[in-house]
Amino acid sequence: MVVEGLAGPVVLAVNAFTGKHSVTVGGYQVSGTRRGNYTLPTADGRTVAAKLHSSLLDPHPSIEIAGVRYRTGPSLPVAVRVLVVLPLVLLVGGLIGGLIGAIGVGANLGIARGQQSTAVKSLLMIGVLILTVVVFVVLAAAVF
Repeated sequence: MVVEGLAGPVVLAVNAFTGKHSVTVGGYQVSGTRRGNYTLPTADGRTVAAKLHSSLLDPHPSIEIAGVRYRTGPSLPVAVRVLVVLPLVLLVGGLIGGLIGAIGVGANLGIARGQQSTAVKSLLMIGVLILTVVVFVVLAAAVF
């Protein structure tokens, strides 16, 4: 995205499975803190503070530069956001269910960040949900 006054276009790369961010401005890597704070170079040689804002229900973080928030990806419908976290229902199954559910949420976040249409994303997320439930039932049957 191009932000007026910065030394070049801002590119935010997000690892689909770990959620780790990397920011470049004008092709140069910008270092940041673990809390999502970055110092971005401006066109006049100065720097400006930036802060990444992310949440579990929104796979595309926003970046706040000089008090203005910029979205880094398209907004998802509420139903798709619910599908992202639906595997967490397996938390009812205890530690094993929670672990499988967390893996399912990670997979769904990777799908949500993809370039597919909303319908394809939804179908893939439903597939992940079914797969997590099947894996949980098989593991629960094997353990108990």
